[in-house]
Amino acid sequence: MANSAPGSWAFLSAQLKGDTELMALVGGRIYRRQAPQTTSYPLVVCGNLASKNLIGVGGLRLYSTAEWLVRGIVADEDQATLAAIAHRIDAALDTREAPVAVSFNGESYELRAVCLEDHEDTGTEEGHRYDSLGGRFQLFIESV
Repeated sequence: MANSAPGSWAFLSAQLKGDTELMALVGGRIYRRQAPQTTSYPLVVCGNLASKNLIGVGGLRLYSTAEWLVRGIVADEDQATLAAIAHRIDAALDTREAPVAVSFNGESYELRAVCLEDHEDTGTEEGHRYDSLGGRFQLFIESV
């Protein structure tokens, strides 16, 4: 039985990288967990907050859910760019009107806009200020 986290990351990053406006804003810098120390800003960081599997008889995974925190991060108070990045993240991942359901790597993925809360963070390191803005999104993953 495979773990759903690698597949959910592949799907999530494909959704984000498929947004050409977001790619233009962050220069293709989309990272899982944390960005390399030498990277430049702005960028997007995605972190897996929680996953849940429903296992059936015989160890067959019936479905999984994966919750992700997706944040845009900018340096030195570039608020206009941060707002634009957050807007594009929402456009790529927020599917309140109609869920996105696709087949990816042998599994069916449905992106549900659970947007439980917005996440905002401000931190200062080595004389630079780093602001982030993003949301929590949930994937529903079904084995096919």
